[in-house]
Amino acid sequence: MAMILRKLFAVVVVSVLHFSAYAQSESEKPHFISLNVGTSVPLKDYQALDTLNASNVNVGLSFSLEGGLYFNKFLGLGLSVGGFSNAVDRDDMSKQIQKELNESGMASIKADDWVNVYAMLGPYLSFGGEVIVVDFKFLGGIMNSQKPLITITTDESGEPLIQKNHAEDAFAFGFNYGVHLRVKLIGGLGLRINAEGVVSEQEFKNKVDYIRGSGTISKEKKITTEFKTLNLGVGLVFNF
Repeated sequence: MAMILRKLFAVVVVSVLHFSAYAQSESEKPHFISLNVGTSVPLKDYQALDTLNASNVNVGLSFSLEGGLYFNKFLGLGLSVGGFSNAVDRDDMSKQIQKELNESGMASIKADDWVNVYAMLGPYLSFGGEVIVVDFKFLGGIMNSQKPLITITTDESGEPLIQKNHAEDAFAFGFNYGVHLRVKLIGGLGLRINAEGVVSEQEFKNKVDYIRGSGTISKEKKITTEFKTLNLGVGLVFNF
């Protein structure tokens, strides 16, 4: 299945480039600015985090403001400022905890969302004409990730145990890469179709409080999580 999808993607890209070659006239410098929104699909470590951290996360929302200035009709330098958020899969976490309790207790979970924002700068390689432009990019920059506050309450023996996983911010270097398709609508306004990845490795100071009755035990350790997400979406683009 994966091989079929790769071949289909290659055929689409080649077809678009071939069509673009026959467009009426090529822009000498295809500068642009765009506002984009779409889905955020978590991958690998970010998709399936440890129970003590945030369990699995769901498909979420991505957004970005992006612009590019070109040296010629093929090569440009661009800036992307954006982010993505994903909710903790509380149902999945509850099932994991229920297994640990051997179905003899009850669990309730409150959780905020993971929130990630970034600013990335780097080269764009573009091909196309008056109607369609295909952009390939590889950007690097800073990304901030916020580990959410998660409160887990379990009750096995009539005295509830509250496990509070504290929120934590972390900054690290990251990458934003992908392909965009710009389709002219009217004048300088166009539609943009996006498929891009974001990658960053963050280190958090993970503090957990265990509260039973009037007593509290706190534990702290460093954890490292690799964030990988596939952002798919659309946007409005202004070409100038």
